[in-house]
Amino acid sequence: MTTAATRPRLYGYFRVLDGMDDEAVQRARQALADFAEQGGFELVDIYEDSGPGQRLQVWLDMVESCRSEDVPAVVALSLDAFHPTPELATFMREELAEKIKGTVFIATLTPGTADHDG
Repeated sequence: MTTAATRPRLYGYFRVLDGMDDEAVQRARQALADFAEQGGFELVDIYEDSGPGQRLQVWLDMVESCRSEDVPAVVALSLDAFHPTPELATFMREELAEKIKGTVFIATLTPGTADHDG
């Protein structure tokens, strides 16, 4: 009897930016799902950050889920998902990788390519 190989698991994350309508949110979700599929991952869930009032709680929930569910990978739609200032975004990405003891991928618009940290 042959069993299917278990795919590595990861969570998706994106920040809902001002001006994003339902269609843009759906495209963001699909981009994360596409990244997971193309990379051979199982997308466990997507965390959506819809504003400064929720940001800390979403971040804490995502880190806790990564740790408790043994999911050492996150894919973000872009560095802007972390912060609009590139230096702060890079710092936050590195912090997330450290907190989950894993890898933080950045999905790109070019199929099959991604940048990662961790």
